[in-house]
Amino acid sequence: MRLPTFLLLGLMLGCGPARLPAGPDADPIPGITLPVYHSIDEVDLCVAGDSLTCVAWVETVRDSTSPFVKSLRVFFQRRTTGAGWTIPVLVAEEKGSSRLPVRIISNEGSIHVFFGKHLRHFISTDSGRSWRELDAVCSGTQLIASGCDVAARGDELFLAYLARERASDGAIQLGVWICAVSGEGLGARTLVARFDATYSAGPCPSLCIQDSAATLLFAVRSSTASQKAKVFCSRTNGSIRLWLPPREVSQVRGQAPSIAYARSQRKEFAFYNAWGLYGVERQVGGDWSAPVLLNSAQHDYRTESVSVACGKEYCRLVWIDSRFTRRDVAGEYPEWANNDVLTGVLADAASGMVPLKATRLTSDLAMATRVVARASPSAVCVVWAGRAKVGKFLDSFHSRPALFFTVMSFDSPHRVDR
Repeated sequence: MRLPTFLLLGLMLGCGPARLPAGPDADPIPGITLPVYHSIDEVDLCVAGDSLTCVAWVETVRDSTSPFVKSLRVFFQRRTTGAGWTIPVLVAEEKGSSRLPVRIISNEGSIHVFFGKHLRHFISTDSGRSWRELDAVCSGTQLIASGCDVAARGDELFLAYLARERASDGAIQLGVWICAVSGEGLGARTLVARFDATYSAGPCPSLCIQDSAATLLFAVRSSTASQKAKVFCSRTNGSIRLWLPPREVSQVRGQAPSIAYARSQRKEFAFYNAWGLYGVERQVGGDWSAPVLLNSAQHDYRTESVSVACGKEYCRLVWIDSRFTRRDVAGEYPEWANNDVLTGVLADAASGMVPLKATRLTSDLAMATRVVARASPSAVCVVWAGRAKVGKFLDSFHSRPALFFTVMSFDSPHRVDR
């Protein structure tokens, strides 16, 4: 019996849900011309007022004939109102075969980039035209940093990171640290938490500093039979160098590929991926609510890379959604990573979390790898790494890796021109 054409197409491409409504257009950041077989796996974004936006991104370098990674290269670009984006400037290169964290921050006229398994520290004092390297943050008995985040207070920077370290008896432990850094180098380190060898580092932590108070959201993964991740939150006790013992926020099914923390006028929010996208909230200093599934539970699909930016009354959430992953039941490679970047809004005054009404930022299905949102005084800047359109293989549609950028309002899915 011969099957109808529409049934064949359904078997080949999978019968997933309809795509969500489209939101504002996003533009590729110009000047990025990489080979098809390279990729952009990490990106970070910082804003200075409404006029300056900076990105740091990591190029994964491969040969055209081999899937193995040769090196990772960090680039910097900036955008000023009325002048557009600069061409990419090479900041650093590192041999390696795994995704390494990158963080960028602008503070007191300098731009800082942290990158790599030892958290190498680079600084520019001429708006990113040239860079010099300072002392690495992770050194000595600390072996490998698995993730980091950075925040500023006045002229001081504080870097939160998770790192494996060797104890005096030779055992490997996992430490969660806060390190003060500046243009002169490293300052004091503070240990926030320590875990034994049955735990490994989770995704990059999320650090927030407001006035004299600081909050750190982080996750660790258990290597026991349960294979669960645990999300913790810790806050300071009167001083940035005095941290209260961390409190467990939630246990996560799976590996929790991404977490995000934000604070508005009235509330604190924590978000994490556990196949679906989950959120918890609390009044400032109170107890965390029960987790709420923020995206549709109609289909069992994976979400990745969540980020959040808060204004006075609203928080804008962005994340990567893989409900549209394509499947080919007859092919050698049965699944490939077509996905979408989605966004939704939480109101600070709302009583309790509810599932989000999401809109789509990607016009074509894209192999998005990381999305970041940062608040400016009047809007939210969003950047993500990916490709404009993909198929089974990286070169299926000859789509090169790219960065996409847009500016949105806090409370509505509309693009803001600036």
